[in-house]
Amino acid sequence: SELQRSHIIGKSVFNNLFKNTEGNFGYTTYVKDRKIEKTNEHWTSYLLCTQCENLLNSRYENYALWSLKNKQNGVKHKNKQNYLQIQNINQSRLIMYVISIFWRAIHSKHKVFQNINFSNEIENHLRICIIQNQIPNKNFIYVKIFKLINTTNTLKNINLKDFICNIVQTKSTNELSFYTIFEGYYFEIIFSINDNYKLSDLGVLNPRKKTLNIPHKELFSIEDFINYWQKTRDIYFESKNNS
Repeated sequence: SELQRSHIIGKSVFNNLFKNTEGNFGYTTYVKDRKIEKTNEHWTSYLLCTQCENLLNSRYENYALWSLKNKQNGVKHKNKQNYLQIQNINQSRLIMYVISIFWRAIHSKHKVFQNINFSNEIENHLRICIIQNQIPNKNFIYVKIFKLINTTNTLKNINLKDFICNIVQTKSTNELSFYTIFEGYYFEIIFSINDNYKLSDLGVLNPRKKTLNIPHKELFSIEDFINYWQKTRDIYFESKNNS
């Protein structure tokens, strides 16, 4: 079938981001190229046919985003001291939503996703799970969510929903993980050979439960984000001094 311009991260996410900015555009920093670009691009690739696009949207994306925004019928948000509690949420659909984003990023030709590397075995497992609407191997693959907060004096007027980052890979001795940030949430997919994560842990999605407790995560506690922000600042002043 004819391939469509597929959004790796949902179209509505970018639309919401840009509509809150002056001129309906944002800024993207390309660290390797030492430049900051003004853009309203949605990070798309010719990836899926219309049928598959509609399947992913109707089965996973629409429900997940509306639930996380507290706009889904029956789903309720409650703010606790150190976490956000979401009641009556279908965590299976949320898991598959996050999985579908990472799977699409593997195959994307867009330059912001060039550094994502999965083995063919993992990619195939995720693809089958998406098609069959089947939760990935719970003994090996975990999905975790944090709610971003900013309690520092840095960027006091910051709107956390105005940040979106590409998929970042992190490594440790016994696990491989990837994360992305958008809509004020930090989404992580973890491939672990050890039983480090329990489905009862705060923020780990559990398909058997209808209540999800999402822990807070300080934006400026994320080392990659701090490095990125510092480099963005340096690149900005470089260009300003050279202009």
